[in-house]
Amino acid sequence: MLVHSDRWVQLDQQVTLTENGEFDTQLKPGLYDLFVGSRGFLPFTKVVDLRSCKPVAIKVRLLVDMEHLED
Repeated sequence: MLVHSDRWVQLDQQVTLTENGEFDTQLKPGLYDLFVGSRGFLPFTKVVDLRSCKPVAIKVRLLVDMEHLED
């Protein structure tokens, strides 16, 4: 998973997930691009607005990439 910002805060941070697929990180207020990807699944992207300084919880469920499944 990658958290990226080039707006107010310059950041490229890769995050390792727990066994349960969760992570916790501290970020400065700003706008961030969240990218979640895994082999065999369609990628997920979202712009996350942290300018309000409030905690944000995002639940992501990746969909299987049926078009590129190996035989």
